[in-house]
Amino acid sequence: MKQILSEELKRIHEITYGKNIIEEQDFLNNILKWLFPKKDDPKKSDLVSSNVDDLFNTLETSSNQGGISQQDKGSNTFQKEVESMQIGLSLLGYELSKNGIDGVFGPETSEAVKKFMEKNFGNKFNSSDVDEATPEMLDKMIQLLKQKNITSEDLKELIDKRIISGASTVSLSGDWINISKDLIKKWESFTDKASWDENKYRGGYGSGKKLENGRLVDVTKNTTWTQAEAENTLEHELKNFYGPTIANQLGMDNWNKLNDRQKASLVSLGYNAGPYFVSAREYGKKIKNAIENDDMELAASYIQSGPTTGAVSGKFYSGLQRRRNEESQIFLS
Repeated sequence: MKQILSEELKRIHEITYGKNIIEEQDFLNNILKWLFPKKDDPKKSDLVSSNVDDLFNTLETSSNQGGISQQDKGSNTFQKEVESMQIGLSLLGYELSKNGIDGVFGPETSEAVKKFMEKNFGNKFNSSDVDEATPEMLDKMIQLLKQKNITSEDLKELIDKRIISGASTVSLSGDWINISKDLIKKWESFTDKASWDENKYRGGYGSGKKLENGRLVDVTKNTTWTQAEAENTLEHELKNFYGPTIANQLGMDNWNKLNDRQKASLVSLGYNAGPYFVSAREYGKKIKNAIENDDMELAASYIQSGPTTGAVSGKFYSGLQRRRNEESQIFLS
């Protein structure tokens, strides 16, 4: 339906105003965004606060009302109850590494519930309970959490870590340099030896440079890294080159209106696509214009449309597409 509407709006607008108006004013994007508003992102714990008392109150209420069942997913409080249970599971060491705290009582959460029940109730556990968190289970969870003396800081740290995609977490707490490092390290991974990548030798965390004696030098086929050297190189490049270069192209007024997660998203994009994308690429110019107009959702959509192919080979990489999606989602988080 959106495709049909888009084509019809474009036809009408071209007849009335001409094609250039559409391209320059993002007419269709704005109309479609108004008609089809962005839905709440389920992959972030946005219904649970960092207040420990609120967490316990939600779990206690769920227990008093008969537990949390997959069959209750249509209720108004279901997502918050599931998020609270998932937070409790995570704090107690039951990993949700694939989907994280997303308010969805899916297979991963069911498996964590099953492990919790097996550990804490042993022979009393019935495998049919995997589709619900019983009052007995929730009461036990509350008891164990209180024994651990969970604080609001513990809760905030967990909530600030959002699973966007893939199997690893990206911490969204801290300044843009730390968030950028975490995001880039997820997608680049560490290698201790240089290898040829599209147009130059790279290594460490996907860098064409290595920090030696306080200076960045070009990577050769014989360059090697320790993990500490790769970490130092990455932080130096982000702080002294990628961040300032992107900020200068955006203009300091635009850069300063961004929060640390938004800055980190752009720096990650620039680290992969080249730091001059804001002024040299059409999608980069559109990102800048959207930020100038305080339209962060539109800016995120242009981040998502960034490059997904090799700079020289033109080969499509599904990993780059997933990275653009994650950068876009973090920008709006």
